[in-house]
Amino acid sequence: MADIKTLTDEETWKSIYPKLFYYALWQARRKKLSKEKAKDLVHEAITRIFTEKRKWNREKVDLLTYVKGVIHSLASHEVESADALRRHNEVKDEDGESLDLVESAKSSESSPLEELERKELEEYLWSEAGDDEEMQWVLICIFEEKRGQDIANELNFPISKVYNTMKKVRLATKKFLNQTN
Repeated sequence: MADIKTLTDEETWKSIYPKLFYYALWQARRKKLSKEKAKDLVHEAITRIFTEKRKWNREKVDLLTYVKGVIHSLASHEVESADALRRHNEVKDEDGESLDLVESAKSSESSPLEELERKELEEYLWSEAGDDEEMQWVLICIFEEKRGQDIANELNFPISKVYNTMKKVRLATKKFLNQTN
């Protein structure tokens, strides 16, 4: 297998880095990791490929797909490590029941049912986006609670394109809500 450095050039990385970053943001959000962790996931994935801790076979899969897989793996490992640490630091009450102080503090924000509905809606919207990269990027910004003009500035899209994409998202949301009611 050839060295990764000889199989790619700087232009390749410049073109796929934004896609990798937004994919990592999406993974971080889905796995309830911090936004800052997304950049770390991308850098760690690329480092592992360059140091050949993870070996890319260009005949089997394209570079973008492969690095996304590494990012997914790293994000999953991050969650598993946090879960293991949480179990290790678990606090028990007098009856031996687990007390999750963090979850009880979070529970005032939304109920488990609301959280499930929100997650189902997010997954539905991602499936509606399909291969539409513009819609995927706008969705990430919407999930970060950004407004139209901020999205246009961040993504360097014309505001009309952002509003049209947001309209698609609203229509998909209405469709989802009609299906669930």
